[in-house]
Amino acid sequence: GVLLVMQFLAIIFSIPLIKHQQNRINEAIRSSELRVISDDLGNLGVMSTKDALAKARELGLDLIEISPEAVPPVAKIIDYGKFQYSQSKKAKEVKIKTKSSVAASEVKSIQIKVGTGENDLAIKGAKASEWLADGHRVKVELFLRGRIKYMEKSFLQERLERILATIATPHRVVDGPKDSPKGVNALKRRRSVLADAKGYRFHRSQTERAAKVAITKAGVHAFNHRKDKKADMRRLWTIRINAALRPLGLSYSKFIDMLHKKGITVDRKILSTIAMDNMASFERIVAQ
Repeated sequence: GVLLVMQFLAIIFSIPLIKHQQNRINEAIRSSELRVISDDLGNLGVMSTKDALAKARELGLDLIEISPEAVPPVAKIIDYGKFQYSQSKKAKEVKIKTKSSVAASEVKSIQIKVGTGENDLAIKGAKASEWLADGHRVKVELFLRGRIKYMEKSFLQERLERILATIATPHRVVDGPKDSPKGVNALKRRRSVLADAKGYRFHRSQTERAAKVAITKAGVHAFNHRKDKKADMRRLWTIRINAALRPLGLSYSKFIDMLHKKGITVDRKILSTIAMDNMASFERIVAQ
């Protein structure tokens, strides 16, 4: 990532850009022709989407487009709940590997001033790109001296954006600009960080550094934990509803599609609870 230090401070991580693809299912598939595969039947070859859907219904399964960029697109006949579980498992494995690589990376540093020329910026940006490509995090320090530190923050932000524009390797800012100890609020920030660092027994500068790292990691961990927990619960609700629908001859995707056509919106959390605790009520809801 990239750590920006000036009167502001921000963190940018060099991370792999992972696209979260929304797979089209059943009637939502737009292509008229597909290459169809199945875990049980193997490669079924190229067929019309209409025939592929008929085959999926015959097997009591769903048709899911897994490679829309291929010619023709590739679709798989599989249970929707099973497919979601598989995708969730793969995403978690990628996330674990990404976290491990970030944890093992070093923090590199480049330093610039408000008056640094374009040529020097380009050289420093190229070096930052190399580090990011190797999986390291990069700290960009914009030093402010004298009256410069009292200038408008918008001007200082523009100075930082100049160096960011020269970094070719894909990256993202994960923490916006903040005051640093070299900025206007140096004394206030030092006292705040030291107060959060009670219990550490190091030199003053080491105490601040340890506290900053601990506070940042705690915030990132809490945010990621909440986001993962919400995603896991949504997947669990879908799997429960899908399991309750199967004995009724429906799949989750077909049921939701029927509701959408009727203009009905449901709370998946409540519906999954009913499916688990009161199957008779769930069947009446489906019948209506």
